[in-house]
Amino acid sequence: MSTKPSNRKTALSGVLGPREVQTSSQLIKSIAALGYRHPRKVLERHFRSKDFWRSEQFVLPAKARLFAHRTFLGDGAFLDAVEPLIRKSRPGIARVLHAMKKFEAIDCNTVKKLTAVKLDKKSGGEKYTNEISAISEISIGNVLSVGAHSILARLKYSVSDVEALIKLSNELEADSEIARQFLSLLIKHYRQQSIIAWNTPEPGDDILFNGQLFSAVAYTHLRPLVRYQGTKRIACPVLFEVLARSAESFDVEGFIERLRRAGDHTRSKLRLLGVMGATSLSPDALKLGKNHGLVMVNFRELFGETAVKMIQQARELLLSLSARRDEANAQDPNALADQMVTSISSLKSNPMVNELCGMALEIFTVAVLRSRNYEDVKARLTVPFSTNRENTVREIDASGHNDDVHYIVECKALKADKELKLDQIKKFFCETVPSYLKFIGKAEISKCHAEIWTTGKVTPEASAYLNSLNLDRRVKRGILARQDIKIPKNIASLSRILEVIADC
Repeated sequence: MSTKPSNRKTALSGVLGPREVQTSSQLIKSIAALGYRHPRKVLERHFRSKDFWRSEQFVLPAKARLFAHRTFLGDGAFLDAVEPLIRKSRPGIARVLHAMKKFEAIDCNTVKKLTAVKLDKKSGGEKYTNEISAISEISIGNVLSVGAHSILARLKYSVSDVEALIKLSNELEADSEIARQFLSLLIKHYRQQSIIAWNTPEPGDDILFNGQLFSAVAYTHLRPLVRYQGTKRIACPVLFEVLARSAESFDVEGFIERLRRAGDHTRSKLRLLGVMGATSLSPDALKLGKNHGLVMVNFRELFGETAVKMIQQARELLLSLSARRDEANAQDPNALADQMVTSISSLKSNPMVNELCGMALEIFTVAVLRSRNYEDVKARLTVPFSTNRENTVREIDASGHNDDVHYIVECKALKADKELKLDQIKKFFCETVPSYLKFIGKAEISKCHAEIWTTGKVTPEASAYLNSLNLDRRVKRGILARQDIKIPKNIASLSRILEVIADC
C-alpha cells in the first residue's frame, strides 16, 4: 500500500509552480507520483482554494481543466504557458491566441473563422458563445461593443477606453471595406477567366455555407472539378477567404478547418475549391496552403504593386475621415486624396483599370457621405432581388442614413465623353432602389435620396428618362455628373479623384 510522504504539504505545493499552467490530468499524475491513493480528491481539495485558478468555461478533451496560481492569470507569460497545452486539443482557440499576439484587436467574424465552430443561421449560436466564454476566461481577450460592432480586444482595453476602442473599431471596419474591394476585383477576374460562373453576384458581407463563414461563395463548371449524379452535372463550390493584410499560417489553418467542417472530408462526396487572397503571404502560410491544395493569391502579383498601393491609400483615407482632427496620428484626407490621384494616374496600362477606377469612385462616395455626417456608411451593400425566374441580389455601391433619412448611390466610373446608358438608369431606380426599400423596411424610411454619380456625360435624354419613371414617393431621384457632386470643404481635394477617373 502506498504511503504518503511525511512532507506531503511541501511536496504538494511544488507540483504547480507559480508561473506554470497545467491540465488537471497532468496534476493528477504528479499527485499520484507523490504516493497519494486518491489523487483526484487531493486535486479537488488542495487546488480549489482561493490561491489557485481553475478554468470553468474552458474545457479540454475528457473534461480536463487548466490550473494555475491566481497571481499568474493575466500575466504576459500566461498565454505563452497556455499555448502548448491547447495547440492540438483546442486548435481553434490556439489560432485566436496567435492572432491576438499579433494584433491589438480582431473583429468577431474573424474569431468565428479562426475557431471554425458550427454557426446557426444568424451566424451565432451556443457553440460560438461557448468559444467566446472560453477565450475570455483564459485571458486571450474580451469581447467589447463599439457602437453597432463587436470586437475582441486585448485585456488592456476596457469599456471605459472609449476613444481607443473607437479607433480600433474604425481600423477593423476600414480593413473589412478594403477586403471587400479586393474580393470584388478577384471575383470579376475569375468571372472573366470563366473560372467561376458568369452569374456569380457581387460579393457583400461574409456568407454562411454549411454552417461556416466565408468571404464569398461561387461555383465553377470547369470540367475536372464538376461531379455527376447519373447524367446530371453538379458544379463545384468555390469558397473564398480574402484579407486586406498579409495572410499568416493561423489564417490558412482556420480556412482549411472550415472547408473540412463544411463538408470537404474523406467521408463526403462533396469537394470544395478553396481560394485565399491577401496582400502578401507569409512563407508558412503559402506552404501550408499549397500542401492542402488551396489556390493562394498574392494581390501584389495579380493586380500589381500600384493597384495595391492605391487601395491601401483608400484605406488610410477612410481612416482619416473617422479620426478626430486633434488626434496625434490623424492624417490629412486631402493629402491622401492627392496620393490616390497619383496612383490612379499610373494605372492606365493596368488590365483592370476600369475596375480599379470604379473602386476609387466608390471610396470617394463613401468619403463624401461620411463627411456629410451620415451614419453606417458602407460600400457594396447587397440586398435581395427576386423575379419570377430567379432569386438573386442587387448591390448598393454606397449607402448611409441619418435616422430614417437614407442615402444610396450608384457609382459609374466612365470616361469624360462616355454617356450613361438608359438601361443602367432603369436597373438602379426600378430594381435596386425598390429592393433596398424592401430590405430596410418601408416603415423605417421617411425619405430616400437615390442618385447615380458618374464621371461621364449626363445627357438631356437621360435626365428626361429618369423623370419619366414612376417611383415610390419617398424616393428623391437624381443623376449627378462630377461637376454636380457637392463635396464638403474639408475634403475639397477629393474632386481631383473624379477628374483623374474621367481621364483614365
